[in-house]
Amino acid sequence: MAGPSIGTWVKVRNKSGRMTAKVLAKKYGGGSYQQGEVITQSEYQSFQKKRAEAIAAGDDTGKKKGKDSGGTYTIPAESAPKPYMPFKQEVGAKLFLETDESYSPVSEKVSRSRVDSLVSQYKKIDVDVEPPRLTALVIQDNKGAYEVVAGKENYLASKRAGHWRMQAIVGNEDVRKFAGIEKIRDKQSMTVKAEKPPGLAMFRQEEGALINVYPNETYLGKSVKVSPKRVAAYEKAIRETKDGRLGGNWMPVYVKQNRQGYEVVGNHEVYVAAKRAGVDKIWTVIVGENDMPLFKG
Repeated sequence: MAGPSIGTWVKVRNKSGRMTAKVLAKKYGGGSYQQGEVITQSEYQSFQKKRAEAIAAGDDTGKKKGKDSGGTYTIPAESAPKPYMPFKQEVGAKLFLETDESYSPVSEKVSRSRVDSLVSQYKKIDVDVEPPRLTALVIQDNKGAYEVVAGKENYLASKRAGHWRMQAIVGNEDVRKFAGIEKIRDKQSMTVKAEKPPGLAMFRQEEGALINVYPNETYLGKSVKVSPKRVAAYEKAIRETKDGRLGGNWMPVYVKQNRQGYEVVGNHEVYVAAKRAGVDKIWTVIVGENDMPLFKG
């Protein structure tokens, strides 16, 4: 059956509301429905599917007012895929995860400007050699597929850049406490001052490694502004999941190793929260100079 005429709005039976259907009918319609005509839930779902395909192709142009002038992208709710090799991964493992073995089960908005910035960087990276070092947090379901819980901007950017795999950390149910924190909006900010390098002689770590480091081995090379709300949320999540083996900060801190120690270059709010929570060790990912553009914008 043909869809609604472009520019018309339609009512949808059961759970869906008028305004959502109006947008879909306007952008993805085409047909001879009348203004206000009632359509079935299955027809409405077909419009949702078309919109999801447009989002995946980078054609969704919806804007959202707010501090982020770039607007938002919407990650549509996705069904769990059937993995190629559904063997169980160890909790805490960092792996190169194929994007078509992962999914986001709930619809979610992410920053358009941040995703676009990542995509421009990702397209310069040869994913066949190694995916970008930003990680997503995932939980493996009982059929072997991977639910993306946090790091949704990285997930969408990987797909938009045409990458067939991305880097991810396999977690347990505790990682759900970190879901959504990165998107908390906060009108306030606080400045965390630069820290004196520890000046400790340490064994050289391989770039890309996921390792636990002691807090006194890390430092802020320059002052940074962070969100008090997000820091507080991360601290709460870390205190509730603190684990001697994993450190507690499931969301890793990105550090660059030099002769002075481990300089924090990414996920500063997680770093501040981890120190406030009094963790024995901080979970970190070692990055190099070539990775630095990923932490801008």
